[in-house]
This record gives sequence, structure tokens and C-alpha cells, in this order.
Amino acid sequence: MRRLSELYGGNGGSYVSLIIILAEVNLTLSLVRNISNFFSSSLLIYGEFWQVIGPLLLVFMNVATTLLTVQTMFELPSSKRGAWRSTVRKLIALIVMSVLMDLFDMNYSPLNTLFITVLTIGVIIMMFLPSMRRYHTPYLTEVPPLSYWLKALVIIPDKKDFQYRFVPAEKR
Repeated sequence: MRRLSELYGGNGGSYVSLIIILAEVNLTLSLVRNISNFFSSSLLIYGEFWQVIGPLLLVFMNVATTLLTVQTMFELPSSKRGAWRSTVRKLIALIVMSVLMDLFDMNYSPLNTLFITVLTIGVIIMMFLPSMRRYHTPYLTEVPPLSYWLKALVIIPDKKDFQYRFVPAEKR
């Protein structure tokens, strides 16, 4: 119940809920762009083998980014540290896919990719705010420093970091 009250405004959770709402809006825009690109690029699949490779690659990229976006939308409200890590990783992957689509001039969506990329970078920055890190830390444990969260993006931490630990008074 604590997590739900934080998410919906209790105990300083209004910032958390605002960040999650902004992230969900950003992911929705990304999803609309991916679906628009999917339909536009699927209409371009015709002709010989070499003419089909580009649009077919774009269709696969759009399917992959759509799946990443939907997974991120479902994981984002979760208060697990692992969900935070996978959400930030997927947002970084969405930025890379957006840059690749613009680099190879494969963006057929009416939505501006630069706008969505800047929003996604903003959401990644917001995921590092202290309120979001506190939300994704187990109850009755300390919030790890920022360096821990940066390392967690690259290296999967030990399972002990995600569990509660009861330390006897003699060992403190």
C-alpha cells in the first residue's frame, strides 16, 4: 500500500506520479510514431530484393521498438529496482533506434523524431532524480548513491542488493 500511496501523491509521491505520467506520455508518443512508421514502411515493401531490404529492416526496427515501448510502459509504475534499470535501458535503446532511423532517413512518421528523442532524454534524466530513486528502493533500506544506479545500468548487481537484509545488532 505504501507504493500506491507514494505513486498517487501521498508521502511526497506527487513528484513521482508526475514523472511517471510524463514518461508514459513520452512513451505513448513514441508508440504512435512507431505504429505510423510501421504502416508507412510496410507500404514501401515491393520490387526486387535490394529494394525491399530497407523497408523490411525498418518494419523489423519498428516492431522491436514497439515491443520495447510497451514493455517499458508496463514496467514503469513498478517500484522494483530491476524495473528501474530495465526501463532506463529500454529508453536508451529507444533513443539509439530513433537516431538510427533518422540517420538512414527511414522516418516516415509525421511526429518529429528530434522532439521525441529530447523528451526521452528528459525522462531518463528524471529517472535519476532522488524521488524516483527513493521510489525504486525497497522499503526500510537506504537509497544507494547515484554511482550505484549508474553502475546498475551496465552491470547487474548482486541479488542481495534487491532483498531485505536483517543484520543482527552484534554485527552493526
